[in-house]
Amino acid sequence: MRNHEISYERDVNKSYMKIPAAEAISLDEKLMFRKCYQGILPMEKCYVNGSGQYWYNISGRQALDAYCRVHGMNHGFFETLMLRICSQLEILEWNLIDSRCLVMDPELIFVNHSGEEISFILYPDTQGNFLEELRHLMEYLLTKLNHGDKEGVHQAYGIYSLMLTDGYSIAEVKQAILSNREKDAEKMEAGSFGEMASALDEDCECVSADASEAEKQDVLQEIEQKLLGLFERVKKMLWSKKDNKEQIPMVVYPEEEPEETEGSIHPTICLAASLEEPRGVLIYEGRQDYPDFELAKGSCILGKNPRVKLYINRETISQFHAKFDYWNQKYYIEDMNSTNGTFVNDEMLNYKEQRELSPGDVLRFADVKYRFL
Repeated sequence: MRNHEISYERDVNKSYMKIPAAEAISLDEKLMFRKCYQGILPMEKCYVNGSGQYWYNISGRQALDAYCRVHGMNHGFFETLMLRICSQLEILEWNLIDSRCLVMDPELIFVNHSGEEISFILYPDTQGNFLEELRHLMEYLLTKLNHGDKEGVHQAYGIYSLMLTDGYSIAEVKQAILSNREKDAEKMEAGSFGEMASALDEDCECVSADASEAEKQDVLQEIEQKLLGLFERVKKMLWSKKDNKEQIPMVVYPEEEPEETEGSIHPTICLAASLEEPRGVLIYEGRQDYPDFELAKGSCILGKNPRVKLYINRETISQFHAKFDYWNQKYYIEDMNSTNGTFVNDEMLNYKEQRELSPGDVLRFADVKYRFL
């Protein structure tokens, strides 16, 4: 970010991103600390060895670049992100804060694990051009879009083309996105009515002229049910979330932990001192019935989201808790800003800190312990 050094630190409850503070206290900085702004990460100014640092509370959030690597990006999320940027600019303008303070680096835009909340950071640095930074962000987003959605990609490139014109405004970008959404809603509505009309025509054709009154009554009742169904579909469409985000199935947890028996305790593995190359295996050490895992020769994620490869059904585990990577015949672990932390040999990892693993290392994800072999 603008050639500034970024570091991360966390304690038991919170995770922070730290950026060196600007040397001079500007008017923008004073305005930034005047109150909390909707959609902006909480921020504090701390002094370490005489040097100022801005500390941003990023607990429970993923940087946009990391979020895209895990989830990808659909057109609905793309539009929501762009509209949120437009809204944040309006908030800054209303509070007399320079728009260049709103950082457009994908490493410094944060999304919660469900993708429902997008948060930005303010940095009091008036260098650069905001519209250029927004265009660079747009170019990044285009590479992450799901290109299987041809219509969505076409609309996104239309927004990008607008950004390439001289003198474009944020208001034009916002209006273009809203117009695209209106067109999409109209297409969905037209498709629903057209589909239902065809079905009703088929029902009417099935009734012969000499049909009995009972048969005609049955067809009329069926048509009535279909019309009611159409009404419900239109009502849901009008009241549904505009983000069109993918829904994650709920995980049902038992009300009580299973009874512990002596036979259910996983034995501690005795490691040979001569073990050199890692096998890439996680052995569970505890009293619950959690699985052992074999790590892939690539990247894989551990968490309680049913879509991850290393799935642990426990309340203390985050949806996307930690990530494993493999290269140069070595395994690495990285915490994904989990709520309760990832530990290697009882040492908590900071967000985005990668730690090389050695055979025999004890890994703890919140309160679930594994041994790496």
